[in-house]
Amino acid sequence: MVRSHIEAHLGPIEHIVREKVQSKIQIDIQIVAPASNRNHFTLVTSGMSDQPMTTPINLHQYRFAELYMHVPSNWHYGSNHPIVTWPIDLLLKLAQLPHTTASWLGYGHSISIDDLAPSSNPTAFTGVLLASSILEHECFQTLQASLGKRIHFYNVCPLLNDELELVQQTGPTYMEDLLISQGLTGAFDVHRQSVLAPENPTHEEHRKEVIK
Repeated sequence: MVRSHIEAHLGPIEHIVREKVQSKIQIDIQIVAPASNRNHFTLVTSGMSDQPMTTPINLHQYRFAELYMHVPSNWHYGSNHPIVTWPIDLLLKLAQLPHTTASWLGYGHSISIDDLAPSSNPTAFTGVLLASSILEHECFQTLQASLGKRIHFYNVCPLLNDELELVQQTGPTYMEDLLISQGLTGAFDVHRQSVLAPENPTHEEHRKEVIK
C-alpha cells in the first residue's frame, strides 16, 4: 500500500534498497527517479509503518510514519561511495529508531546523528529535522491505510551543527522557515552552507522580522 501511494503521488519506483541487517522491522528504501517535473531523486522508507510507534497517549493518531528525503538528480544510487550511501543509511537508521527505543518520530522532531550510532559520517551534517516539504503536495503527506491506521510521511532535513543547536534551543518553526525560504527543505546538498551563516541575507532578514 505504501508503494502504491508513492507511485500515485511521486512517480514510478525505479529501484528498491533492502535493509541487509536483520531487524525486528524490515525497512526498504523506495527510490523514485527524477522526471520532467521533478529535478531530484526521492528516497522513501517503507516498512517503518508496519508496526506502531510508542507515542504519548494524546498523540495516538501519529503512531504510524514513514520518512523521505530528496537528493540531487546527479546522485548515483549504485555507487558505494560514502557520500552516495549516506542518505540511505541515515533513513534506514532513523526508520528503525522508534522501534528499537520504544519511542516515536513526528513533525518538528530533531535528532542528533550521533544518537543514531551510524558508521563514519562523510558529511558536515550533525543532525536532522523532521519537517514538511514545499516539493510535495499535501496529499502525499498522509495515507489512510485503513480505518484505524493513518500513515504520516515526514521529510528528513539534514542540519549543520549551528542549525541543529538552534532547533534544539528554539524549536523547529524558525529553522523550517529559513530552509523553505532557500528551497532547502529536505534537500541533501553536501556542499551547502549553513542558513545561519553571517553572509546569508535570508537569516538576517528573517531574524529582524522575528524580533519586531
